[in-house]
Amino acid sequence: MGKSASHLLAVKAAALILMRLISQHRWQRCGRVRPTTQQVWLAQQKGLTVDPTVPQRSGKYGTAFARRDKRGVRWAVKMLSNDHMDCAQPVEGFLRTGNDLWVEDCRQQAQRATEEGVEQPPRSIVRVAETYHIPMPPHAQGHHLQGVTAYRMEWIDRTLADLTGPLPDAQLAGIVRDVVDAVHYLGLRGLIHGDIHHKNIVVRGGGGAALEGVLIDLDRLHRQDGDRLYIPNQANSAFEPEALLSHSADMQAATW
Repeated sequence: MGKSASHLLAVKAAALILMRLISQHRWQRCGRVRPTTQQVWLAQQKGLTVDPTVPQRSGKYGTAFARRDKRGVRWAVKMLSNDHMDCAQPVEGFLRTGNDLWVEDCRQQAQRATEEGVEQPPRSIVRVAETYHIPMPPHAQGHHLQGVTAYRMEWIDRTLADLTGPLPDAQLAGIVRDVVDAVHYLGLRGLIHGDIHHKNIVVRGGGGAALEGVLIDLDRLHRQDGDRLYIPNQANSAFEPEALLSHSADMQAATW
């Protein structure tokens, strides 16, 4: 390659870097974060755009974003971190958690809705509407993963900590009853939640409407007789020993 050709390539490379820096600076001046590959995919492929009025919620294993569909309905989209291996398993290039199991179980029950005696999921378990497998460019893929797993679920923005003042006994009892109903249904389906505590209970209603307790965070959901998406690790104090993961343990945590 001649000197002039090498010089031209260097100029082009420098120009490309400069354009990226200018673009990044413009986003920063606007006080906005440049959309990620996953956010662009959700907007283009699923019609879900970021709701800028609600800050994202980052947790240990992923981030939840408020997004609106084409009808303006607000949804929560939980995007898993690809480091989320404690209660997730790579399956065909994407992480699978208890949320996938819940989506499949709800669809199975919906198909049997016309059958006599088939009980449908209660409102007291968060509705996970859809699983997304967002592809990533080859350079961003992990050793076992080809992309990012995300879940579209109903938006519920109130936690138990958001409830102000002493609540009437009837309202408190109603929230507990809702969570017990959720655990009871999971038990009927042979499912264990495995992570019931106050941070995984949110509240619908308020402002004159009755309060409803809702059980969320189904990452560790698994079947008692198999399909163990959450494999307890006794060496890690953050997890319960396997013997304590049971329907009765779920029920005890719901009424503690």
